[in-house]
Amino acid sequence: MGAGAVGCFYAGHMAKKGAQVTILTRCPEVYDSPICINSVNGDFSFTPAAIRSIHEPVDVDVLILATKALPSIDQVALIRPFMSNQTKLMVIQNGIFVEDDLLKAFQQPIFRCLAFICVSRLSRTQIHHMDFGALSMGCLNADLDLFSEDPLIDLLKDLDIPFRLTQRIQQSIWEKLVWNAPFNPLSVLCGGLTTEQLLMDSDITARVIAIMKEVQLVATSAGVTITDDFIQQKIEQTRQMAPYKTSMCLDYEAGLAIEVDAILGNLLNYADQQSVHIPQIYRLYNDLKTL
Repeated sequence: MGAGAVGCFYAGHMAKKGAQVTILTRCPEVYDSPICINSVNGDFSFTPAAIRSIHEPVDVDVLILATKALPSIDQVALIRPFMSNQTKLMVIQNGIFVEDDLLKAFQQPIFRCLAFICVSRLSRTQIHHMDFGALSMGCLNADLDLFSEDPLIDLLKDLDIPFRLTQRIQQSIWEKLVWNAPFNPLSVLCGGLTTEQLLMDSDITARVIAIMKEVQLVATSAGVTITDDFIQQKIEQTRQMAPYKTSMCLDYEAGLAIEVDAILGNLLNYADQQSVHIPQIYRLYNDLKTL
């Protein structure tokens, strides 16, 4: 559910290994050809086992939730018809605390996944993969050891992409936010610049680092350690990757809603609860809200 660039990329890799992938969409009729993944690591295509309307509940072993994390989407209501007692939920989304409502609503295993990838959707059936692709996953409401022989884990370990299971998924969530908090918003506010262009400007680079350090500060109040070396590593990694317009930038340019609250708003609310002052992120949030 959420067959955009990220959802189709990982579902496609799962289909390559034999998974029967069903796309759940508001517009089943637009999928009139195989889904093509044009990838830096080699192109491939896959034909979903089924394409169904989100209004037609179907039993699934695993539900991949890869929609945008937006206040306008009631995630619980959206997925409830597909969540049988045996269904596992994989959440592949940006942001912090985006799974809180799901944890309150469902007892089934909920896996939070962090996608480290540069990918965009050119059309419903054309996905452009430019760089990276690693997927990290942890379980939010159960011990990962309980799933050591689960078919889902076996499938993910067999994918043709780097896959990592972690018992410290909260650490990974905050680490992903270190990158998302500056680069997604600034790519929008700076007029559609790529990651390469952002880091070519010394003033923007200084602002990126300042925002990263504020995420580091809030993470500390949550019991998560983000080191200065990690921040520098993210900067250098971004310099080396293929020039990339972030997902937020592409959504904004397409006239779509952007994940301001998932990436920044939830963080500001938590920082306020913890009495942590983060003026750079506050400014960033307000600038996006006034667009």
